[in-house]
Amino acid sequence: MGKPQGLDFLLETITATTNPKVFFLVVGSGTEYNRIYKWFQTNQPKNAKLLAGLPKQDYDLLLNACDVGLIFLHKDFTIPNFPSRLLSYLEMKMPVIAATDANTDIGSVIETNKCGYSVLSGDNLAMQNAIDALVSNAHDFTQMQENAWNLLQRKYTVDYSYNLINDKLINV
Repeated sequence: MGKPQGLDFLLETITATTNPKVFFLVVGSGTEYNRIYKWFQTNQPKNAKLLAGLPKQDYDLLLNACDVGLIFLHKDFTIPNFPSRLLSYLEMKMPVIAATDANTDIGSVIETNKCGYSVLSGDNLAMQNAIDALVSNAHDFTQMQENAWNLLQRKYTVDYSYNLINDKLINV
C-alpha cells in the first residue's frame, strides 16, 4: 500500500458503501500501511477489515474466498500503471472494479473484455454504481467471472507472452 494506490479513494469508498452485502478486505503492507491502520482504528468500519501483508499461499487462499477484485490507483498519477494483481483476480475468476487515473488502460482492458467495471478514481457515484451493479445482477456477475477467466487464458498465459516477445524479436 503506497501513494500510487490512491488509498484515500479506497477509504472514501468504504465509508460511502452502505450495502449490507458488501464487505471490503484490505490486505497489504507498504509505506501507507500505518496511515491506513490508524484510519481503521479511528473509524472502525463495520464493512471492512484490514490485514497486514500475507505470504503468497495465504493470500491466494484468502483471495479464493472473495467475490470481487478491487484495483485502486491514485487519480493524479500520469505514468500508466498496470497492477499485476489483476492476474490473480482473473485466475480466481473474479470480476474486477478498477478505480484509476485517466492515463492507465487497465480499466479499458477490464471493460472491453467484460470482466468488470472501470471508474475514474475519486468518482464516488460511479464507484457506488459499479458496486451496486455487481451486487444486484447475478447473471452479469456470473458472466463476468467467465470473462475474467477467458481473458487470462487469451492474453496472459506464458505461451501468449512468449509468442508476443518472440514475434517482436523476429521482426526487429
